[in-house]
Amino acid sequence: MRVIDGFISRKELIDALVVWRDHDEYSKKRWFYEKWVRTVGINVLIMAVKNFPAADAVEVVHGWWIDMYEDEATESMWRCSACGSDRYFDILTPIECGCYYCPNCGAKMDKIENM
Repeated sequence: MRVIDGFISRKELIDALVVWRDHDEYSKKRWFYEKWVRTVGINVLIMAVKNFPAADAVEVVHGWWIDMYEDEATESMWRCSACGSDRYFDILTPIECGCYYCPNCGAKMDKIENM
């Protein structure tokens, strides 16, 4: 199953439950009532998974701010490593200004600049 930050695919979970429900080795060794309870129980799980609300999950893009030039009197220009957009900041660095995400692409700026 593909996991994104703790999320799993609904389809893959349902497919795994169906395989578990229809597994022949288990069914051959049990009484009818036990097989029926197991089948009904797994069917209830499948219905619960189908009806559970989905989360809006997106993979996080990570990047860093690249210092393009500094004019110590006024401002400095920084570039997003993920999308290449430029951003101007007054004297302080983007992190000191509280800019932890690129306003253009949404990349999380938590990496250190590659030299």
